[in-house]
Amino acid sequence: MHKKYFTLYTIAVVVLIAIYFSLLKFKAADVQLHTDFMLCSIFFAVLSPLLYFFGVKGLQSKNNIGFMSFFYGSFMIKLFLSLGFVMIYLSQIKNAQWTFIAAFGLCYFLFSGIETACLMVATKKKII
Repeated sequence: MHKKYFTLYTIAVVVLIAIYFSLLKFKAADVQLHTDFMLCSIFFAVLSPLLYFFGVKGLQSKNNIGFMSFFYGSFMIKLFLSLGFVMIYLSQIKNAQWTFIAAFGLCYFLFSGIETACLMVATKKKII
């Protein structure tokens, strides 16, 4: 269960690193783009494993209500932390550009997709 998550998580981090270095190559003068992309990548690279284990903890509960509580709790944590991260970033950086929104969206959907897919696989294994 955890092996598949860590494999996909590692692939996602490698893809983000590859995207970052390709950005360095093509947009070397745009420092804001690099900062935006790295901040978003680090934020989700730290947050994603924590929330995945929160979901797995809920999956190990004896009843379905416990799982749903953990799952929706991790969803709400991600939602509010993401909203807080965006609000703090936008309030601190006065000339924030579309690059931040694009980088944040890419990282959000990449890591959320991996978490959801691995939790779905783990749920199927628990039912069978």
